[in-house]
Amino acid sequence: METNDNVFYDAMLYGFKDQENFWIMLRRLIDEIEISEGIYFTVNILDKKIHNNMYSFRVDQNNNHIQIYIINNLMWMFVEDVFEYTPLLKKFESKLSKYMSKIHVTNKYFVDSIFNSNFSNNLLEINIEGEDISEFEAETFTGSFINKTFEYRNIINFSDIHIRYLKFQPLKLNAVLTLRFPNVIQFSNYIDFKMYQNLIKSFSTCIYKTNRKLLYFNKGERYEENNNSNY
Repeated sequence: METNDNVFYDAMLYGFKDQENFWIMLRRLIDEIEISEGIYFTVNILDKKIHNNMYSFRVDQNNNHIQIYIINNLMWMFVEDVFEYTPLLKKFESKLSKYMSKIHVTNKYFVDSIFNSNFSNNLLEINIEGEDISEFEAETFTGSFINKTFEYRNIINFSDIHIRYLKFQPLKLNAVLTLRFPNVIQFSNYIDFKMYQNLIKSFSTCIYKTNRKLLYFNKGERYEENNNSNY
């Protein structure tokens, strides 16, 4: 299996609604950053409903520091190191706050939907915190099929328990996805490019079908960062 050296495996996930204005502001911000900071972007539109010629971007394949994928009202921003690019990502969030919102991937409703929809049936690791932590034997649980245990159900049901991160195996795939608070998704770095793109597409479809209300936020509103939303 060949991996792609030009692929980044750490992403920040966002949802957007006002498509026309979102594209105008996204393109303007990308141009501004490329000129002022010398940081370059590659934009990949995977959504068949969006015509590439309507939202074309300049692409520098030799100097791409940030790789963007657009599909199902979701924007994936892949970087080599999320922590290194945190200031720039915060600038993005601030400048585009009227048009996009973080998808909080450790929200309990979001997490549970991954297993309820059969996108995965194998939770490998989960780390928690909160006032009710004394009710649990550990802060971190590791193993296989943790989502089928009483501990997992208690994590979901206890209102004062929050999820820091989790790792799971997508159904029937030799890959691991890690979700970190608030909206970081990390891919296992041994997968090939075909599986990489297929995971972006399939997980985006899962999110679109099971968490659609996260994608259609009203301007000025924010999806609750609290893990316990919807419970």
